Amino acid sequence: MTERDFRQLCAKTPVGTPLLFSNRDIQVRGTFLGCDKDTILIEVNGYVSFWPREVCDLRSTDYPVPSYS
Repeated sequence: MTERDFRQLCAKTPVGTPLLFSNRDIQVRGTFLGCDKDTILIEVNGYVSFWPREVCDLRSTDYPVPSYS
């Protein structure tokens, strides 16, 4: 994910937005909590999960939930 995409995601995504993150064969569904430096923070099953910007590619869809990988 580019720095610009990251800043846009952090600025325009409301806290509590459902997100889907995938990395290789792992898929994580959670809710957006916010951003910290170069990291996206999501809540997954009561735990905070950290996703570094460098490992994310932005793919956005409105149906059924926004999706980022």
